[in-house]
Amino acid sequence: MVEKTIEVKPASQKTITIPATYGFSEEKILVEKEKTVWKKGVNPAQKLDGATGEIMCLVKIPAKYKTIKKKVVKTPASTKIVDIPAVSKTIKVKKLMAAAKTESITIPEVKSSIQKSVLDSKATFSWIRVGDTVDKGLKYTGHRICLVASPAKKQTITKTVLDIPASTKEIAIEPTYKTIKIKKLVSKAQEVKTPIEAVYKMVNKREKISASHQSWERILCQTNMNQNVVLKIQNALKTKNYNPGKIDGVLGRDTRVALDKYQRDNSLATGGITYETLKALNVEL
Repeated sequence: MVEKTIEVKPASQKTITIPATYGFSEEKILVEKEKTVWKKGVNPAQKLDGATGEIMCLVKIPAKYKTIKKKVVKTPASTKIVDIPAVSKTIKVKKLMAAAKTESITIPEVKSSIQKSVLDSKATFSWIRVGDTVDKGLKYTGHRICLVASPAKKQTITKTVLDIPASTKEIAIEPTYKTIKIKKLVSKAQEVKTPIEAVYKMVNKREKISASHQSWERILCQTNMNQNVVLKIQNALKTKNYNPGKIDGVLGRDTRVALDKYQRDNSLATGGITYETLKALNVEL
């Protein structure tokens, strides 16, 4: 019995998704190009003469820029393949060290010594005369001669005889085993490609619909410009969420800025209080 390491769970690979990292960057974008517009002006000479006429002045408006902060991708999302090692376990098994085989061995013969009496000379009979010496133990028979038996003579010799003949027998030799470690390929190396979806972001972009142009428009004259009309304009701008400043019936800077923004946002002519603007604000004279 030897120890053997077996693979319980084969080595594998796992794909891990690494999320993208983001940062912020500032970018200066053009909100409105540089342009020239006609604005209402007053000729000092005409004021001195008492004239009521109006003049239009060509004013250069510089370009407007805006700094925006946007989210940018520092490192895109990606995937990484992680190797998971195999899980092994050590067990005891019977290992073949050498294949089974048959060997012939010689079993020596077995001999033993026995004692056996063998005939050395046969018994004989002979006639002897009476009166002669008679061996002790013989009886007299009355005859002149007696037939005397001479016993046979025996002697003991030692002789080796075959008890079990020589032979051969087959002995099975058990195989032997040994534990060795080998590296086995469970799965071939492979490359996994994971699609990374595009990232989109909604941004506001100003697009030129029509080219700017100059035209003569009917505007509110100074004669009709009174406090009541200005109050109506201020209240209408405030209703539409344009801050005209203090509601005081005075066409001040805040009111003019709010009116100009309203005109631009609604694609109306700028440079004065046009009747088209008054109609859009629902202001009646």
